[in-house]
Amino acid sequence: KDTSTENEEKPIVILILAESLYEIENVDDLDFNKEVLPNLEQYKIVNSISPSYGGRTVSAEFEALTGLSNYYITSDDTAYTTYMYSKAPETGSIAREFLKNGYHTVAIHANSKSFYGRDSAYVCMGFDEFIGKEDMEIQDTDFLASGYAKDEVLSRYLIKTIAEAEQPTFIFGASIE
Repeated sequence: KDTSTENEEKPIVILILAESLYEIENVDDLDFNKEVLPNLEQYKIVNSISPSYGGRTVSAEFEALTGLSNYYITSDDTAYTTYMYSKAPETGSIAREFLKNGYHTVAIHANSKSFYGRDSAYVCMGFDEFIGKEDMEIQDTDFLASGYAKDEVLSRYLIKTIAEAEQPTFIFGASIE
């Protein structure tokens, strides 16, 4: 057993699934006189390719959290609503791996907890806590004309969760904008 890392401080780890984020700077034949998303470029560690476009972010979320493919799931279904429910067995996920390593695991999404069955799916994947719209203090000005919460709401709760963390924490945030 390697004990060299036992006394090392474990970092807070944050994974953000930013719905509708597109790195326009990667489009060929477009030039900009300044960097469009400088903070993203400064803090980004890795890029990934989404399995969905124009909605159904839950498919990208499932793949990012479990490492499993949606390839065999029909376009009318989602893995969350079809395979993950309150009596489903534990599902392998990045959250479960963090749990095994002594982390507190938190999912944050500014929509209803039952949207796409996240309330059940997150339990199956090993999240200790799920902060949904029902748990948030949201003002009328926090919503877009579409009725969805702005990214600022997610950001507030990410920052709050980080500030209140008393142990190593894995935080997954999914935007809905």
